[in-house]
Amino acid sequence: MSDPRYTSPIPPYQGYAGAPASGSPAAGPHSAGPHAASPLEGVVVGGPGRPSGTPGFGPGFGSRLGADPRPRFVRQKSLLLAALLAFVFPPIGMLYSTVFGTFVMILVGLVVAIVTAGQGLAALWPVCVVWAVWAAHRKNQRRLAWAAMGF
Repeated sequence: MSDPRYTSPIPPYQGYAGAPASGSPAAGPHSAGPHAASPLEGVVVGGPGRPSGTPGFGPGFGSRLGADPRPRFVRQKSLLLAALLAFVFPPIGMLYSTVFGTFVMILVGLVVAIVTAGQGLAALWPVCVVWAVWAAHRKNQRRLAWAAMGF
């Protein structure tokens, strides 16, 4: 035996008894009726950086519906500072741009120092500088990509 309450379609919302008419001053934006306010009322359509007809919630809201017209400040790593720190303090100076690279180069430096009795450490010096600059550049690219997505 089935209950007809669960098999019949849901009727459209008609409001509740005692609700003000949709045209009266007491009717709010959520009142029922054919002239109820649009749920997108107050939403900006078009504008700078947003194609016409694309809804968005105005500048500064951070929605992904449209581009934010304000310029966004993205803090970037200095490539020159990354190179200088890695040059002056070979593996430890890499901490500015990459923590993982620092630990890798310390371990590689220890192995090279043991195997070559310290003579091969000079070959690791330019590797540290290049890796530090490359890591800082990649971090800047990731930060700009995240800023472009609105994060």
